[in-house]
Amino acid sequence: MNIIIWVVAGVLVLAVLAVVVVAFAAARSLVVGRPAAPIKYNRIGDEIEFGASDLTRAAGSYGLLMPDGGHARIGVVLDEQGTSVKRALGRVRGAPLPAQGEGRWVRDVYPSPAELGVPFTDVAIVTAGGPAPAWLIPGSGDDAVWAIHLHGIRTTRSVVLPSVSALLPTGVTSLVPSWRGDSEGPPTIGGGSSLGQEEWRDVDAALEFAVASGARSIVLVGWSMGAMISSLLLQNSRHANRVVGVVMVAPVTSWRTVLAHAVRAARLPAIVGTLVEMILRTPGLCRLAGLAAPVRLSGLESTAARVTVPTLVIHNPGDPTAPFAASVAFVDRNDDHAELVVFEDAPHAMEWNREPQRFEETITNWVTDAVARDRAAAGEEERP
Repeated sequence: MNIIIWVVAGVLVLAVLAVVVVAFAAARSLVVGRPAAPIKYNRIGDEIEFGASDLTRAAGSYGLLMPDGGHARIGVVLDEQGTSVKRALGRVRGAPLPAQGEGRWVRDVYPSPAELGVPFTDVAIVTAGGPAPAWLIPGSGDDAVWAIHLHGIRTTRSVVLPSVSALLPTGVTSLVPSWRGDSEGPPTIGGGSSLGQEEWRDVDAALEFAVASGARSIVLVGWSMGAMISSLLLQNSRHANRVVGVVMVAPVTSWRTVLAHAVRAARLPAIVGTLVEMILRTPGLCRLAGLAAPVRLSGLESTAARVTVPTLVIHNPGDPTAPFAASVAFVDRNDDHAELVVFEDAPHAMEWNREPQRFEETITNWVTDAVARDRAAAGEEERP
């Protein structure tokens, strides 16, 4: 009998240890991430062939990021036979694309603002951790209206260029900042993201830059975690009163919801999510996950705050990362200020990749109306 008790006790201890190890791995994956596996290709003239997968079959346009930093635009599916998919090969930046190789599938179709065919300037935003590179795309109209475009977790500035493109017809000035820990901004201890808890301060410095440069009205365009940062700016920035509209693309409105969704998708016990949250908020333990300081998910709940400015939410029901239901709940709670535009099923934050024209027209028209409403409310003469 004693042997059985010891065996059962040993199994329970091992099970607990396994859950704890999984929780630490999940916590680190959330704040640091794991690099995507490279995808092999064969180039055949103006076509490019991949092994068939959900990614390589996906409708729309994407990017292929090469190990040397080069970038290739991947166009529509031309043919699919058995285990292979042929797609159109678009513009290649950097070294010529070899006949065979591998790269990382990304949603970035424009590697830099140069691809948009408009002038831009590289500027540095002064933050507490050091200079943070930013792109400044001057507007063609009223330079008192600025849009600040905010990328998501484990991505860089280039992912938001579709929303920059969408706002070119409006004439507003666009600023695309980096921030701590995003691989372009100041480095962080441990390399992890604080999920917006600290990053918003660097973006607040970008708002300070915009205001000092003449911005009187600001539109925030937040992609994924950038939407969470937008919410934190509205709650904490001394320039929040200048924000006349917010656009959220595939928004993270609740990290707890994202975490719970990921745990369920991985078929892990719910206790893993509880442990991850404990790890993130506990000094010492959080360092093992890649964080310099604790992060409290309770403070990262946009769904709990009331929206006070016009807000457009763009999302799709097939998003595997940021649950679509959270966007529905967010808009329902704020139906006096927020509206939801639903796009076709697509991977996370790839609404533009699937429906680029509709995506850009939606943002162009909505921001034009938001700025006009703000001018009218301020008693200014509306401009075309």
